[in-house]
Amino acid sequence: MCLNKVLFPAQSGKTPLHYCVQEGGLLVTELLLSRGANIDAEDKGGVSPLSLVLDRANVSVLQLFLNHHQWVATPQRHDFASSVLLHAVDRREEEVVHYVVENEYAPVTICNAKGETPMHRAILRRSPSLMELLADLDPAGDNLTAVTAEAETPAHYAARSGSHREVEMLLRCLTSVFGDLQELGPANPLSAVDKRGMTSLYVAGTAPFRCSTQEDLWGALEAADHDVREAKVQLLLNHGARLFPAAFLVQRLAPRDISASRIVFPVHVQRCLRTWIVEDGPRSDEPEGEDAAHPGADDDMVEALVELCMQWMASVSCVGSWASLLPILICAGYAHDVLPLLVELPLQRWALPAFLRQLEKFARHQLCHPLLLQLHDELAEACEAIGS
Repeated sequence: MCLNKVLFPAQSGKTPLHYCVQEGGLLVTELLLSRGANIDAEDKGGVSPLSLVLDRANVSVLQLFLNHHQWVATPQRHDFASSVLLHAVDRREEEVVHYVVENEYAPVTICNAKGETPMHRAILRRSPSLMELLADLDPAGDNLTAVTAEAETPAHYAARSGSHREVEMLLRCLTSVFGDLQELGPANPLSAVDKRGMTSLYVAGTAPFRCSTQEDLWGALEAADHDVREAKVQLLLNHGARLFPAAFLVQRLAPRDISASRIVFPVHVQRCLRTWIVEDGPRSDEPEGEDAAHPGADDDMVEALVELCMQWMASVSCVGSWASLLPILICAGYAHDVLPLLVELPLQRWALPAFLRQLEKFARHQLCHPLLLQLHDELAEACEAIGS
């Protein structure tokens, strides 16, 4: 029988190469490849011979595939080994990843069209063990600080898409290469910003929670998201992560001329304040429950928020009849509703230290909110640097 005829698929869609891969027949596999067998031909289930090799982690057959396409270049296979490596990462096939890199078919620092390296992809696949393997295969640590087309480092990916396990593993890998991250100061890789100017801590701290649904009456999803965020944030803070690069707030808050008496918080700072101050406290439009008759922590929280907002009002630069209305609304229990407006108002430069003291008091009161405390520290540091 002519060999070209056996390259055609059967009714199941499987080609002879499918069967060879399943049986592990190396000699026939090599012969089929030499005659142009298509490793991407999918059967009716959407499975290709290449997918089978990766799923089975059959490195002997994989070696045939790699060697053939390394030497027989085709337009769609110029970076075949790199493509195989990325596919193996997405499938979490650690044995294949190790084989491809260890045998120098592809470097561990290769990337896809988005600029994502194997480390970025391993984080998206939520595989700490694969992250550790990739780090071991890259003693120089280039994979740990590589950036995508959007200038996102693996730390950004872990902060946004990983759990605390991926963040913990990444920090362990970074520490093994760079030493104590806290001692690096501005050179700390966690201080890197993406194209939007965001650090990994900022990304983790401002990630939205999933909204509770009717089936999720007790807000279990939101609570779980909150716990994950808090765990990731604390890990990053313990390793010297910052919300903003050291020079960012100094540049944004410094007066543009000697007569400038007002400041407006940068948009990123406004978002932090808006998110973290209101996320834990009760709103004026929340229905009263059984606990309403038992004033306690919630009442203390409301009182602390009112104090903060009143100090805020005393610090802002605004005129008009509406300015006198805001304190009334704040004292009437609408502080949470007024706050989104307050964060956008210009502050008197001379009043900033008093406002920051009140913000610190609020952050330490009941909440002991680590992100608000970090924001306070960075704002206070910037004010000291510019002499406000």
